Amino acid sequence: MSIKLVSHENDNAKFDVVVKYEEFEKAIKDTYKKTAKDFNIPGFRKGKAPRKIIEANYGKQVFYPEALDVVMPEAYVRGVEELKLDPIGRPEVDFQDIEEGKDIVFTFVVETKPVPEIGDYSVIELEEAKAHLEEKDVDDYIENERQKNKVVKNVEDREVKEGDVAVIDFEGFKEDVAFEGGKGEDYELKIGSNTFIPGFEEQLVGKKPGEEVEVNVTFPEDYHAEELKGAPVLFKVVVKSIKEEILPELDDEFAVDVSEFDTLEEYRNDVREKLQKDLDEKNRVALENQVLEKLVEMNDIKAPESMVEERLEQEVHEYGHNLDHMGLNLESFYRATQSTEEDLKNEFRPKAELSVKVQLLLDALVEKENVEVTEEEVGQEYLDIAKQYNQEGNEEFMKQIKASISDDYVKEVISKRKVVNKLVDNVKFVEKSEETEEDKEQE
Repeated sequence: MSIKLVSHENDNAKFDVVVKYEEFEKAIKDTYKKTAKDFNIPGFRKGKAPRKIIEANYGKQVFYPEALDVVMPEAYVRGVEELKLDPIGRPEVDFQDIEEGKDIVFTFVVETKPVPEIGDYSVIELEEAKAHLEEKDVDDYIENERQKNKVVKNVEDREVKEGDVAVIDFEGFKEDVAFEGGKGEDYELKIGSNTFIPGFEEQLVGKKPGEEVEVNVTFPEDYHAEELKGAPVLFKVVVKSIKEEILPELDDEFAVDVSEFDTLEEYRNDVREKLQKDLDEKNRVALENQVLEKLVEMNDIKAPESMVEERLEQEVHEYGHNLDHMGLNLESFYRATQSTEEDLKNEFRPKAELSVKVQLLLDALVEKENVEVTEEEVGQEYLDIAKQYNQEGNEEFMKQIKASISDDYVKEVISKRKVVNKLVDNVKFVEKSEETEEDKEQE
């Protein structure tokens, strides 16, 4: 088998692979052995007819298609490997009519992954967009923990007040006619949550269990139901009961209940440290994304459509997978939104194109920087994966991970991470430019 590169221009490679007729003949013999049972030849038991008899009855070329299905892919793979091509998409193939005893020349044309010319990336200038931890963030976290530990009790001897949960029956009327979706029973409405139409909750304050209330409100102009936009309506409401939420005091006892700490101060400091760590990780990810987007902006690169389409297929698959977790599927999503798969792909296209461009640039940078990955680093990556799943020391888990993820893939992940780290280290932060009136108008 001989291989020759004919041309490699505009990210399209054309190459010839010459397959000896002897190799093709071997594929024909193998095909005959596998398929002889499928031929019925008078005078022979099924599957026992000699090859020459079958060819005499069905034509000399009867075994060619399946034999070609064997030798052609092998020829393509060997050509790609020998010429060190990085193909994307499906190849086109052409060959002359097959003549007995004559070598077969396959001509393949395939799109190859482009290698972008990368400009100077020694310094990348960015406007700093780092999020900072505020003491309010700590307050909100602890308040959320208080809410998780609240006690709810029924009260009967007083009126509804702010912060209570009023259990109500209600029905809405527009011009004395009940409207669709305006009725509910045993609905638990927290006063002050602004869950209902503006003005609704306030009119329940001061009412007692058993009282009937007529609540007059006006729907917002941007309400989703066309017939109710801006419409004045009347709700007939019955306050059935009142529930009071009792939150634990913010003291040392609360800290002991919700953590391993003895004092509220120790607990608060721990919360602050954890939130800061989470925020640092988010800031790092955000900075890496900024750097990669800037790198794309600095380099004129086109995303091959075949790679974009492959990425879009992945995005749609992942979206469908997420819908499955919610008990839905893509078909029901398309019906509910009156959209199609093509609409969804168009929505994902900018993200997919950016992803492909980033991938191409990182591949080129790994090559340009001659990044090396040691076996120790690969081993540590597997250990880190086990740690993420709390499976440290689980040998069976490690075997499964190594069986499902190749070392080559792990090396690719590590090498790209090294490149990104270097890019981030080269970032120079500049002052954020002031937004002009023209910029505001364009927004």
